[in-house]
Amino acid sequence: SLSSVGAVHATITTYTNETTFKSDLGAFVTHTFDVGFPVVSGFPPPGTTLDTQIPGLVFSNAVVRVGNAGGTFHTASNVVLNTDLVNPIVITFLTPVKGVGLFNTSLVDRERFSIYDGSDTLLGNMDLSENVVNFGGFISDTANIKRARIVGIPPTNGSIYIDTLTVSAAPSSVPEPTSLLLLGSGLAGLAAWRRTSHS
Repeated sequence: SLSSVGAVHATITTYTNETTFKSDLGAFVTHTFDVGFPVVSGFPPPGTTLDTQIPGLVFSNAVVRVGNAGGTFHTASNVVLNTDLVNPIVITFLTPVKGVGLFNTSLVDRERFSIYDGSDTLLGNMDLSENVVNFGGFISDTANIKRARIVGIPPTNGSIYIDTLTVSAAPSSVPEPTSLLLLGSGLAGLAAWRRTSHS
């Protein structure tokens, strides 16, 4: 369920199994879009687009839609849908990431999931089949994934559905044990210095 492909500056591993993907990724955040997002109904979807409701991510041509959109779900119940039902959904990472994975959910459409670096060089792509819930993921040996693109594969009615999105957690968001030890030692030394200087 995984394979490696070569790229100019990185080795990219592709995944079709979420459990293996998350295990290899280690630190990650999964967004279900089920709570805390502006949700619209109707088809095509009117209303608020999903832009920067997730810190560090910018969505283009995306809206969160409520209900049974796309058929089946990995998690209930909201999905992300391309707003114009024609063009791809593009996700830009303000800080490049090491890994990104998603579930698509579709009745009749196939999607192509692609990732790019900061120079818009294609790092990897994979096709997700119709009529089932599919997982697709990529992990880079360096944190250089800058953009993800999901587009319908003809023949298609144009609609793209994303049920969950998993992104590698930023290394700086979780202090390393060594950093915590140094911080603790520094604070202890500062406290000792203050006691000495005031006695």
